[in-house]
Amino acid sequence: MYCAKCGKQLGDKDLFCGYCGAPTGVNENMNSETTDIPVTEEPRNTDFEIHEKAPAEKQGGIKARRGVMLSMGAIVLFLICLCIFAISCGKESDRNDSAGNESIKPEEVKEETAYTEETQEKAERTEEPLIEKPLLKIARGYDEAGNLVREITYDRDGSKVEYEYDPDGNLITETSFDEQGYQTIRYTYDSTGNVIREFELEYDSNGNTIRERFFSPDSQYESVDEYEYDNDGKVIKKRTMAYTLGEAYDYYEEYDYTYDDDRIKRIDRYNSDMNTGGSKHTGGMELEYDSSGRLIQCREEYPFDDKIVDFNSAADSTLVVSYEVEDCNIVGIREEECDRNGRLLAIRDYNSDGEVECLQKYDYDSRGHCIKRSIICYSALEETQREVYEYEYDSDDQLKVERYYDREGNLNYEITMEYEYYE
Repeated sequence: MYCAKCGKQLGDKDLFCGYCGAPTGVNENMNSETTDIPVTEEPRNTDFEIHEKAPAEKQGGIKARRGVMLSMGAIVLFLICLCIFAISCGKESDRNDSAGNESIKPEEVKEETAYTEETQEKAERTEEPLIEKPLLKIARGYDEAGNLVREITYDRDGSKVEYEYDPDGNLITETSFDEQGYQTIRYTYDSTGNVIREFELEYDSNGNTIRERFFSPDSQYESVDEYEYDNDGKVIKKRTMAYTLGEAYDYYEEYDYTYDDDRIKRIDRYNSDMNTGGSKHTGGMELEYDSSGRLIQCREEYPFDDKIVDFNSAADSTLVVSYEVEDCNIVGIREEECDRNGRLLAIRDYNSDGEVECLQKYDYDSRGHCIKRSIICYSALEETQREVYEYEYDSDDQLKVERYYDREGNLNYEITMEYEYYE
């Protein structure tokens, strides 16, 4: 009998082929030689050697060896699967710590560390403290009702910031001082506490105005004036920018100065339109001084006419003269009078007709502190308003009390300053 699958010769009672393992179809419980699977004789082929029928003992040995081989194959397959599973678990354990948390490869740690450091650096930049520099002291001023109306912070490097508040607690003035100069921002509010106007002034270390800014949130109007000065502190260029609801208008006002014995003899004004690139002469000023060097006359030149302004100055004083210009025209002149020690004694503001409009007078005590400032306003040379500020100081030369008297002479407010020091 031959195997129907592989064609090998089988024993009469073999249930399975000793070569391929296929069932022979012989029932061990029956002494019958019939099979369920057709069994055919091996075809004759002269090209191949015809295998003789193997003895029964030999067939049994073959079956045993075949079973052993199958068992060994199963064991090998099981070991391979076990190794694969162990490797997989090892990789997973590499990514998890003892607590079961996911760990990260060294290269992943490097990338994540860099990202974390960058994120931390950004957080440190965006979350800056309100007060960056070490404080030396804070001064707080309270009105008679106990409301905080003034606060001044002093840094150890000499910088300071002043805040002023209205009775409702709204910030109305913020002024910052440092070695580069100072900057003041004034806020105006409506009845509901909304800011309706902002006015900003910026000065350099010499006290020259280098930037003026006005902004109205309601009308979305903003104007900015920027100034440049020469080494002597005289303005040589002014740039004006204005914006209304997104519309921009840019132009330059430039000033050329001519001197006589270190005094300004003439100022010429030019306008440069940034939209067209054109420039034109818009006028000038001729200045005249007396033998002591005091300004006595200013003649303004316009494209179509001239205007002369005369000045009368105090005899024994040192004057500093500045000019207020609007639309290339002088609309006001300010004189600052100082004593021989350089202390400010008076400020006089004149209109375009040469008439004094406002006078500020300063009084000092024996230690050089300003103890009184009087502001007197005029109209047609007649006094129309007078306001007085009085100041008191403590033993450390710090401002202790400030009083303000209105035009009627009544005490309007009194501010008491308190100081808090830091180690």
